[in-house]
Amino acid sequence: MDNMVLVLDESGAKGYADKTEEFEGDLGVMSGILYTRQEMFEIELMLSQIIKPFKEQVTGKLHIAELKKEHQNALRDLIFSNFRAIKLQWFYKAIYSQGFHQSEFKEKRGGTGNVNASLHVELFRHTFLHSLMMAASLNKLNLNLLVVTDTIDDGILKKFNKEANYLIDVLMGKKRDIFRYIKNEADGKHKKEYASILTSSDSFPKFEKIQFEIKCKDTPLTLAADVLANSVYYYLRKKTTVNTSAYLNNLNSIADHPLSDFAVVQKDEDEVLSILDIMYRRECPK
Repeated sequence: MDNMVLVLDESGAKGYADKTEEFEGDLGVMSGILYTRQEMFEIELMLSQIIKPFKEQVTGKLHIAELKKEHQNALRDLIFSNFRAIKLQWFYKAIYSQGFHQSEFKEKRGGTGNVNASLHVELFRHTFLHSLMMAASLNKLNLNLLVVTDTIDDGILKKFNKEANYLIDVLMGKKRDIFRYIKNEADGKHKKEYASILTSSDSFPKFEKIQFEIKCKDTPLTLAADVLANSVYYYLRKKTTVNTSAYLNNLNSIADHPLSDFAVVQKDEDEVLSILDIMYRRECPK
Protein backbone atom coordinates (compact mmCIF):
# COMPACT_ATOMS: atom_id res chain seq x y z
CA MET A 1 0.00 0.00 0.00
CA ASP A 2 0.95 3.65 -0.35
CA ASN A 3 1.93 4.62 3.19
CA MET A 4 1.49 8.31 3.93
CA VAL A 5 1.41 10.47 7.05
CA LEU A 6 -0.77 13.51 7.73
CA VAL A 7 0.40 15.65 10.66
CA LEU A 8 -2.02 18.30 11.85
CA ASP A 9 -2.69 20.76 14.63
CA GLU A 10 -5.09 23.60 15.30
CA SER A 11 -5.04 27.10 16.73
CA GLY A 12 -7.69 29.58 17.82
CA ALA A 13 -11.41 28.89 18.12
CA LYS A 14 -12.63 25.28 18.14
CA GLY A 15 -15.91 25.35 20.05
CA TYR A 16 -19.51 24.52 19.17
CA ALA A 17 -21.90 26.26 16.80
CA ASP A 18 -24.24 27.48 19.53
CA LYS A 19 -21.50 29.83 20.78
CA THR A 20 -20.93 33.21 19.18
CA GLU A 21 -17.47 34.66 18.65
CA GLU A 22 -15.45 35.69 21.72
CA PHE A 23 -14.19 38.79 19.90
CA GLU A 24 -14.72 40.40 16.51
CA GLY A 25 -13.19 38.26 13.77
CA ASP A 26 -12.54 35.25 16.04
CA LEU A 27 -11.50 32.23 13.96
CA GLY A 28 -10.10 28.71 14.09
CA VAL A 29 -7.25 27.29 12.01
CA MET A 30 -5.96 23.78 11.32
CA SER A 31 -2.66 23.22 9.50
CA GLY A 32 -1.58 20.02 7.78
CA ILE A 33 1.57 18.41 6.39
CA LEU A 34 1.27 15.35 4.13
CA TYR A 35 4.20 13.21 3.00
CA THR A 36 5.12 9.57 2.54
CA ARG A 37 6.18 7.73 5.70
CA GLN A 38 9.81 7.67 4.64
CA GLU A 39 9.81 11.38 3.85
CA MET A 40 8.06 12.17 7.13
CA PHE A 41 10.62 10.08 9.02
CA GLU A 42 13.39 12.22 7.52
CA ILE A 43 11.52 15.42 8.35
CA GLU A 44 11.08 14.25 11.93
CA LEU A 45 14.81 13.50 12.25
CA MET A 46 15.59 17.03 11.08
CA LEU A 47 13.11 18.54 13.52
CA SER A 48 14.47 16.44 16.40
CA GLN A 49 17.88 18.04 15.95
CA ILE A 50 16.36 21.51 15.75
CA ILE A 51 14.31 21.29 18.94
CA LYS A 52 16.83 19.36 21.06
CA PRO A 53 18.45 22.43 22.70
CA PHE A 54 15.02 23.97 23.34
CA LYS A 55 13.68 20.84 25.06
CA GLU A 56 16.43 21.19 27.64
CA GLN A 57 14.83 24.46 28.77
CA VAL A 58 11.52 22.89 29.83
CA THR A 59 10.34 20.01 31.99
CA GLY A 60 8.19 17.45 30.20
CA LYS A 61 6.37 18.26 26.99
CA LEU A 62 7.71 21.14 24.93
CA HIS A 63 5.18 23.84 24.13
CA ILE A 64 6.54 26.79 22.20
CA ALA A 65 4.44 29.11 24.39
CA GLU A 66 6.40 27.95 27.46
CA LEU A 67 9.68 29.28 26.07
CA LYS A 68 10.97 32.79 26.59
CA LYS A 69 9.93 35.17 23.84
CA GLU A 70 13.36 35.29 22.23
CA HIS A 71 13.58 31.49 22.30
CA GLN A 72 10.11 31.18 20.78
CA ASN A 73 11.22 33.38 17.89
CA ALA A 74 14.48 31.47 17.50
CA LEU A 75 12.73 28.09 17.38
CA ARG A 76 10.10 29.34 14.95
CA ASP A 77 12.76 30.85 12.67
CA LEU A 78 14.79 27.63 12.70
CA ILE A 79 11.78 25.50 11.80
CA PHE A 80 10.74 27.86 9.02
CA SER A 81 14.26 28.21 7.57
CA ASN A 82 14.71 24.44 7.47
CA PHE A 83 11.26 23.95 5.95
CA ARG A 84 12.16 26.53 3.32
CA ALA A 85 15.44 24.76 2.61
CA ILE A 86 13.63 21.48 1.82
CA LYS A 87 10.72 23.31 0.15
CA LEU A 88 8.21 21.64 2.44
CA GLN A 89 4.64 21.90 1.22
CA TRP A 90 1.82 22.41 3.70
CA PHE A 91 -1.77 23.60 3.82
CA TYR A 92 -4.36 24.99 6.21
CA LYS A 93 -8.09 25.42 6.70
CA ALA A 94 -9.69 28.35 8.53
CA ILE A 95 -13.24 29.15 9.66
CA TYR A 96 -14.75 32.18 11.38
CA SER A 97 -16.29 31.32 14.73
CA GLN A 98 -19.18 33.70 14.06
CA GLY A 99 -19.61 32.41 10.51
CA PHE A 100 -19.80 28.87 11.87
CA HIS A 101 -22.50 29.96 14.34
CA GLN A 102 -24.41 31.87 11.64
CA SER A 103 -24.32 28.89 9.28
CA GLU A 104 -26.32 26.87 11.81
CA PHE A 105 -28.59 29.48 13.40
CA LYS A 106 -28.98 32.48 11.08
CA GLU A 107 -32.07 32.52 8.87
CA LYS A 108 -31.58 31.68 5.19
CA ARG A 109 -28.14 30.16 5.80
CA GLY A 110 -29.38 26.56 5.49
CA GLY A 111 -28.46 25.42 8.99
CA THR A 112 -30.40 23.04 11.21
CA GLY A 113 -29.62 24.67 14.55
CA ASN A 114 -27.29 21.83 15.51
CA VAL A 115 -25.83 22.77 18.90
CA ASN A 116 -23.42 19.82 18.68
CA ALA A 117 -21.76 20.99 15.46
CA SER A 118 -18.06 21.36 16.34
CA LEU A 119 -15.73 23.86 14.69
CA HIS A 120 -12.79 21.62 15.60
CA VAL A 121 -14.38 18.63 13.86
CA GLU A 122 -15.34 20.68 10.80
CA LEU A 123 -11.75 21.86 10.43
CA PHE A 124 -10.60 18.24 10.64
CA ARG A 125 -13.14 17.09 8.05
CA HIS A 126 -11.86 19.54 5.46
CA THR A 127 -8.22 18.96 6.38
CA PHE A 128 -8.66 15.19 6.03
CA LEU A 129 -10.47 15.56 2.70
CA HIS A 130 -7.75 17.91 1.43
CA SER A 131 -5.11 15.33 2.33
CA LEU A 132 -6.98 12.60 0.42
CA MET A 133 -7.15 14.81 -2.67
CA MET A 134 -3.44 15.58 -2.38
CA ALA A 135 -2.66 11.85 -2.09
CA ALA A 136 -4.74 11.16 -5.19
CA SER A 137 -2.91 13.90 -7.11
CA LEU A 138 0.32 12.04 -6.30
CA ASN A 139 -1.24 8.81 -7.62
CA LYS A 140 -1.34 7.29 -4.13
CA LEU A 141 -4.56 5.40 -4.77
CA ASN A 142 -4.00 2.35 -2.58
CA LEU A 143 -3.73 4.53 0.48
CA ASN A 144 -2.76 3.71 4.04
CA LEU A 145 -2.89 7.02 5.89
CA LEU A 146 -1.55 7.60 9.39
CA VAL A 147 -2.98 10.79 10.92
CA VAL A 148 -0.81 12.22 13.69
CA THR A 149 -2.18 14.91 15.99
CA ASP A 150 -1.48 16.33 19.41
CA THR A 151 -3.51 15.05 22.34
CA ILE A 152 -7.28 15.50 21.96
CA ASP A 153 -10.07 14.20 24.16
CA ASP A 154 -11.74 10.89 23.43
CA GLY A 155 -15.02 12.47 22.37
CA ILE A 156 -13.37 14.59 19.67
CA LEU A 157 -11.21 11.65 18.56
CA LYS A 158 -14.35 9.55 18.10
CA LYS A 159 -15.88 12.30 15.96
CA PHE A 160 -12.68 12.59 13.89
CA ASN A 161 -12.85 8.87 13.14
CA LYS A 162 -16.53 9.10 12.24
CA GLU A 163 -15.92 11.98 9.81
CA ALA A 164 -12.97 10.22 8.20
CA ASN A 165 -14.97 7.02 7.69
CA TYR A 166 -17.85 9.00 6.20
CA LEU A 167 -15.59 10.71 3.65
CA ILE A 168 -13.93 7.41 2.72
CA ASP A 169 -17.32 5.75 2.21
CA VAL A 170 -18.34 8.58 -0.14
CA LEU A 171 -15.13 8.43 -2.16
CA MET A 172 -15.22 4.63 -2.35
CA GLY A 173 -18.83 4.67 -3.53
CA LYS A 174 -20.20 2.70 -0.60
CA LYS A 175 -23.89 2.64 0.23
CA ARG A 176 -24.71 4.39 3.48
CA ASP A 177 -27.72 3.70 5.65
CA ILE A 178 -29.65 6.73 6.86
CA PHE A 179 -32.85 7.23 8.78
CA ARG A 180 -35.30 9.92 9.73
CA TYR A 181 -38.16 10.14 12.20
CA ILE A 182 -41.65 10.18 10.70
CA LYS A 183 -44.64 11.27 12.73
CA ASN A 184 -47.63 8.96 12.74
CA GLU A 185 -50.62 11.28 12.35
CA ALA A 186 -52.96 8.74 13.96
CA ASP A 187 -51.27 8.46 17.34
CA GLY A 188 -48.73 11.31 17.20
CA LYS A 189 -45.80 8.96 17.78
CA HIS A 190 -42.58 9.01 15.77
CA LYS A 191 -40.94 6.03 14.14
CA LYS A 192 -37.74 5.57 12.22
CA GLU A 193 -37.82 5.35 8.44
CA TYR A 194 -34.69 3.81 6.89
CA ALA A 195 -33.11 4.29 3.48
CA SER A 196 -29.78 3.73 1.73
CA ILE A 197 -27.95 6.36 -0.30
CA LEU A 198 -25.04 6.12 -2.71
CA THR A 199 -22.97 9.09 -3.85
CA SER A 200 -20.87 8.83 -6.98
CA SER A 201 -19.23 11.18 -9.46
CA ASP A 202 -16.84 10.91 -12.38
CA SER A 203 -14.88 13.73 -10.76
CA PHE A 204 -14.01 11.62 -7.70
CA PRO A 205 -10.47 10.20 -7.71
CA LYS A 206 -10.42 6.45 -8.37
CA PHE A 207 -9.01 5.09 -5.12
CA GLU A 208 -8.40 1.33 -4.96
CA LYS A 209 -8.51 1.32 -1.17
CA ILE A 210 -8.28 3.80 1.70
CA GLN A 211 -7.46 2.84 5.25
CA PHE A 212 -6.43 5.16 8.04
CA GLU A 213 -5.52 5.41 11.70
CA ILE A 214 -5.47 8.45 13.97
CA LYS A 215 -2.76 8.58 16.63
CA CYS A 216 -2.36 11.24 19.32
CA LYS A 217 1.37 11.71 19.82
CA ASP A 218 3.78 14.27 21.21
CA THR A 219 6.47 14.40 18.53
CA PRO A 220 8.66 17.01 16.81
CA LEU A 221 6.19 16.77 13.92
CA THR A 222 3.19 17.85 16.01
CA LEU A 223 5.28 20.69 17.47
CA ALA A 224 6.05 21.88 13.94
CA ALA A 225 2.37 21.60 12.97
CA ASP A 226 1.53 23.64 16.06
CA VAL A 227 4.01 26.33 15.03
CA LEU A 228 2.49 26.40 11.54
CA ALA A 229 -1.07 26.64 12.86
CA ASN A 230 -0.21 29.40 15.31
CA SER A 231 1.65 31.38 12.67
CA VAL A 232 -1.26 31.12 10.21
CA TYR A 233 -3.61 32.23 12.98
CA TYR A 234 -1.35 35.24 13.63
CA TYR A 235 -1.33 36.38 10.00
CA LEU A 236 -5.06 35.80 9.52
CA ARG A 237 -5.77 37.83 12.64
CA LYS A 238 -3.72 40.68 11.16
CA LYS A 239 -5.81 40.43 8.00
CA THR A 240 -9.13 40.36 9.84
CA THR A 241 -8.19 43.28 12.06
CA VAL A 242 -8.53 45.38 8.92
CA ASN A 243 -11.49 43.48 7.48
CA THR A 244 -13.49 41.26 9.84
CA SER A 245 -15.19 39.51 6.91
CA ALA A 246 -12.10 38.94 4.77
CA TYR A 247 -11.79 35.61 2.96
CA LEU A 248 -9.48 33.34 4.96
CA ASN A 249 -8.50 30.42 2.75
CA ASN A 250 -6.16 31.87 0.12
CA LEU A 251 -2.56 33.01 -0.23
CA ASN A 252 -3.48 36.69 -0.21
CA SER A 253 -4.70 36.31 3.36
CA ILE A 254 -1.32 35.00 4.56
CA ALA A 255 0.87 36.87 2.08
CA ASP A 256 3.41 37.86 4.74
CA HIS A 257 3.81 34.35 6.13
CA PRO A 258 7.44 33.17 5.73
CA LEU A 259 6.28 29.94 4.04
CA SER A 260 3.29 31.25 2.09
CA ASP A 261 4.87 30.32 -1.25
CA PHE A 262 4.87 26.65 -0.22
CA ALA A 263 1.25 26.60 0.99
CA VAL A 264 -1.06 24.40 -1.09
CA VAL A 265 -4.10 26.69 -1.02
CA GLN A 266 -5.94 28.89 -3.50
CA LYS A 267 -4.01 31.89 -4.83
CA ASP A 268 -6.78 34.38 -4.13
CA GLU A 269 -10.54 34.68 -3.98
CA ASP A 270 -10.67 35.49 -7.71
CA GLU A 271 -9.05 32.16 -8.65
CA VAL A 272 -11.30 29.77 -6.71
CA LEU A 273 -13.36 30.80 -3.72
CA SER A 274 -12.96 28.22 -0.96
CA ILE A 275 -16.14 26.38 0.03
CA LEU A 276 -15.28 27.23 3.64
CA ASP A 277 -15.32 30.94 2.83
CA ILE A 278 -18.75 30.52 1.28
CA MET A 279 -20.38 28.27 3.87
CA TYR A 280 -18.91 29.95 6.92
CA ARG A 281 -18.69 33.54 5.77
CA ARG A 282 -18.90 36.05 8.58
CA GLU A 283 -21.82 38.41 8.07
CA CYS A 284 -21.44 41.70 9.90
CA PRO A 285 -24.47 43.24 11.66
CA LYS A 286 -26.22 45.84 9.52
